[in-house]
Order: sequence, then C-alpha cells, then structure tokens
Amino acid sequence: MRRLLFLIAAILFFLTPFKAMADEGWVIDKFSSDITIEKTGEVRAIEIIDVDFTFLKHGIYRDIPYIYELDGTKTYTEIDVESVRQNGKKAKYTTSRSDGYVRLKIGDPDKTISGKNKYEISYIAKGVLRGFGDYDELYWNVTGNNWPVEIKNAQAGVSLPTDGILKKTCFEGYAGSTAECMILSESPTEVKFKSLETLGESQGLTVVVGYKKGLVPLLTVERPKSFWEKFIDWPSLATLGVGLIFGIGTILYLWNKNGRDYWFGSGVFGGKNDAGSAKPIGAHETTVVEYTPPEKLRPAEIGVLMDERADTLDVSVTIIDLATRGFLTITEVPKKWIFGKMDYSLTKKSKDQTELMGYEKMLVNELFSGRNEVKLSSLKKTFYDELKKIKEELYREVVAKGLFASDPEKVRSKYYALAFVMIFVGMFAIAYTIGFDNVFLADLCIGLIVCGL
Repeated sequence: MRRLLFLIAAILFFLTPFKAMADEGWVIDKFSSDITIEKTGEVRAIEIIDVDFTFLKHGIYRDIPYIYELDGTKTYTEIDVESVRQNGKKAKYTTSRSDGYVRLKIGDPDKTISGKNKYEISYIAKGVLRGFGDYDELYWNVTGNNWPVEIKNAQAGVSLPTDGILKKTCFEGYAGSTAECMILSESPTEVKFKSLETLGESQGLTVVVGYKKGLVPLLTVERPKSFWEKFIDWPSLATLGVGLIFGIGTILYLWNKNGRDYWFGSGVFGGKNDAGSAKPIGAHETTVVEYTPPEKLRPAEIGVLMDERADTLDVSVTIIDLATRGFLTITEVPKKWIFGKMDYSLTKKSKDQTELMGYEKMLVNELFSGRNEVKLSSLKKTFYDELKKIKEELYREVVAKGLFASDPEKVRSKYYALAFVMIFVGMFAIAYTIGFDNVFLADLCIGLIVCGL
C-alpha cells in the first residue's frame, strides 16, 4: 500500500512541473463570432476575443482556416481582413499563409502588455458556402484549432439576409470531433451556438447551417497558386524581364559612358578625310610600326594601361627601366653553396632625378632609404607598405596624364562594394518575400542579384 501511495505521489510530483512548464501565461475568457451570410454570397465575420494575460506578452496569433477538407475534397476560400482592433483602438498586425491557415500576428513587437485585453477582428470570406441537392450550407470552423491555450467560453451566431434556415448543428473538441455543442436560440433568419465545455488546447468550435437552396449565390475560389507557380506565370516573368532589362541596360550605359575603351578618340568621329568629311579614328586607323613607347610612356604606365592594375610586375619593370636610364645598377650576386638562391644587388648612382616621375622618385628613395646599396632578398619582408605607396603614386600619375578618368583601383572598389550590397540585399529580401508570398517583389530581387553579379 505504501509503495502504491509513493508511486501516485511521484507521478503527481512529476506531472505538476510539466503542466507549469506548458503554461502559456494567458487564457481566452470568451471567443464570440457574429457570422453574416451576405446577399452577394460573401460571408462576413466579426470576432471578439477576450484575453487575460498573466505574463507579459506582445500579443496573439489568430489562425483563420482558408482550406476545408471534407470527404477527401479540399475547398479553398479567400480571406480578406478588413480591420483589427485592440481595446477599441486600431491594432498593429501582419498577415501570412501557412498550412491552410491565414495567420494574423496581432501586437506591437516593441511593446508588451498584460491583464485583460479585447481583440476585435473583422474579415470577409469567399467560397465557404456549399451546395447540395435540396439545400445550401455554411460549414464554418469558428475558432480554428490552433490555439495553444484554453477557451473558457465559445459562442457563434449565424444570420441570413432572409428567412430560410432549414437545419443547424455544431461540434466542439478536436478536429473531426462529433461531440455536439449547445444551440442558444434560433429563428428562420438566425441561430446562435455555445460550447458546452471549456475548449482545451488545439480544440475548437465548428458550426453547420443548412438553408434554402439558391437563397444567395455560391461563390467559388480556385486553388491558390504556389509561389513557384506564380513565379513562372507571364506577369511575373514580365516583371523579371523588365527588371533585368532596366538593370542590365543601366550597367551597359555606365560601361559605355565610363568604362569602355575609346575606339573613336575623344568623340565618335575625329579629324577629316581627304574629302573634308568626318572620319573615324583609333581602331580604324592604319597600324604603323613604332620604335619608341607611345606618348613617351614609362613601362609601368603601359603596364597599368594594359590591364588597368598597378601590380608588383609594373614596379619590377620600373627598377629595370631605372637601371637602363642610369639611375641605378643591378648586379647579380652568385649563389652560395649548392642549395643557395640567386640574389641581386642594387646600387644607387648619383644622377639628377629631375626627369623622374613621382612614383619613380618614391621608388628610388624607398629602395635605398639613406643607403647606396641594397640586396633584393632583404626587401622581401619589409617592402610591402612601401610597395603599396608606390602603386598608389603610379595610379595618380596615369590619372594625371589622362590615361584614366580616375583611379582604377578606387573605381573597382566602388563597384565591388555596390555589387556586394546589391547581391546581399537581393538575397536577404528574396528570402523575406518568399515567406510572404510576394512573387513580384521576388522578381525585382532576382534582377538585383543578377545585376550585382
């Protein structure tokens, strides 16, 4: 006997904490819904939900079913939310669709509430009325079955525009339950229902009202297309096409204005031919062999002009060019031992540096730095910062000579940054828009990603 009592006490002990852990911190004192079948065949619902928060909360979720499955057949409806109010004032809310429900997220994410609150939700439903042989019917899941808390009192009223109610019933409990609820009152135009028991978590109230056939039109709603079905429809593809044309067109315009090489000189046409009319120049001129660098450009400047980058090779060739012009000498240092490496010694010569470009002077000064001789091997781990400064000075030189409109490295960085922002924003936004089933905004995001790439 003692063992039995101990077992019962242990079970109660372990069950009590789990119940406390499952406590959502709020309860629905009353859920009432006024459902009106309009002459147009639409159904208007006004729900009043009295909630008591014992913990601080931001608000509630209201899941309104828009897919009904009866006898293996799915019926699709359309839900149009008209207004959401909290304690008599307009409430903040967002809508989304998931698993056959329209979800209303009601509340201010920046504000918490507690105590008793009254929510009023007004919406219109299309496609919920069904037709049978000798009568039409409203089958309506009043509360939905997604509430994580108890509903102490659930009520619903259904009214017609004229006399015509033929039969009525209601059910309470879990989905598919046959437990009937209470009919409070009835007349030829209206019937009211009430739950007999407190509705537990995931339980709900469903009403069924049959009325004269043909009393109101039976509206139908087609199965909503999935996000990807809508994406491949022509309006979506047209939006994507327009976005891509505009975006890629803008990129081509920027390239044509600022990025392309000038095949026709400073303008579309330049100079005149023998007849006195304008003639194209540049790529269409006769190629002539030249034995000196064009425009007396330095090797490093030609290197930048070729690949639009000031790299280490351009600095290396400048050292050789400076030696050729007599500003320094390059001497090979024989390798020591079998596994030794070849090295080179640079020796500074006393020659007037007036004719040197800015980046050449900087290179000479940084190479020798108060000394007359230096080995290349000694510069491997110490010349990085100086090399960067020389490249920047080389960029300034090619811009000053008019070879580039602006520093190519800065232009690249600007467009890389812009591209990264476009791709990041596009990918972030497309994930957001898919969740909210906004296919047209997703099209624009895809265009943004493509243009960024």
